Amino acid sequence: MRYLIFIILGAGLLGCSNAKTADEVSAAYVPSGQYKNLSCSSLRVERRGAERRLDNMTTEINKSYRDDKTAEAVAWILFAPALLVMDGNTAEQKKYGEAKGELLAIEDIMDSKGC
Repeated sequence: MRYLIFIILGAGLLGCSNAKTADEVSAAYVPSGQYKNLSCSSLRVERRGAERRLDNMTTEINKSYRDDKTAEAVAWILFAPALLVMDGNTAEQKKYGEAKGELLAIEDIMDSKGC
C-alpha cells in the first residue's frame, strides 16, 4: 500500500508543470521568404548563427525545465496550492520553437538553391 501511495505522489509530481525539455518543443513556422534573396555563402552564415542561438537556447530551456521541476517538488512538499500559479517555461518554449523554425526556414532555402 505504501508503494502505491509513493507511485501516485510521484506521478503527480511529474505531471503538474507544463515545462518542457528542448527535445519536447516543436519548431514554430517561420516563413523562408526572408532568406530567399541571400547567396549560398550568406545562407551558411545565417545557418551557423541560427545553430549557435539554438545551442545556447537548448542549454537555457533544459535548465529552466530542471529548475521548474525542482520548484514543483518543493511546492508539493511545502505548499501544494503554490502549484496552481506555476507557469513552467512557456516563454522559453515559444522562443525556442521560433529558433528551431528559423533554422528550418534557412535550410529549406538552402536546399531549394542547392547549397
